[in-house]
Amino acid sequence: MTLEAVDWVSYYDTVQGRPPRPTLVKALEFFERKTEQPTKFAIDLDSGAGNDALALLERGWKVLAIDGEPDSAKRLLEKTKGQNKKHLSVMTSKFEDVTLPACDLLNSSYSLSFCHPDYFERLWDKITSSIRIGGRFAGQIFGNNDEWSQTKTMTFFTKTQVEKLFGGFEFEYFEEEDKDGTIASGDTKHWHLFHIVAKKF
Repeated sequence: MTLEAVDWVSYYDTVQGRPPRPTLVKALEFFERKTEQPTKFAIDLDSGAGNDALALLERGWKVLAIDGEPDSAKRLLEKTKGQNKKHLSVMTSKFEDVTLPACDLLNSSYSLSFCHPDYFERLWDKITSSIRIGGRFAGQIFGNNDEWSQTKTMTFFTKTQVEKLFGGFEFEYFEEEDKDGTIASGDTKHWHLFHIVAKKF
């Protein structure tokens, strides 16, 4: 299949209520192994349906959820209850315009490669600068064998290029996935992904 204009609102409807992404869960487990706790401030970049942001809030983190679709913030605010509301901030911003404050964890699940190639380097510089020393990145980068790799508005990487991106980080979890699967709608797709948790040194 080819990637057409995505109906993100329908996507949010499909995936709402799903568990947090395994890479986020792994990153939180790495933090929790330490007796010394960070300030526990996370950015959920391209927060989508809000499943990861909600999981962070439930684990006691303060969260800035950022997404380019205004509906994302609206849904997340509606789903956030009780004390968690005071720990959540939302921002509507596209990748090319985003401003990122200092954070202990930057989570970006299945979304970074939707950044246009013209803006990716600048976005990545913002991401690496925002993560504090000892902080972590959790998320996915799309590989060059992905079925969508001919999409000119998306950014894809070889394994070597991904390793270079994370030159200032230590991989705590790194898994390459290169296989047929499905997307949220149930349609088939060939995925090439790098699932990553990396600690900044």
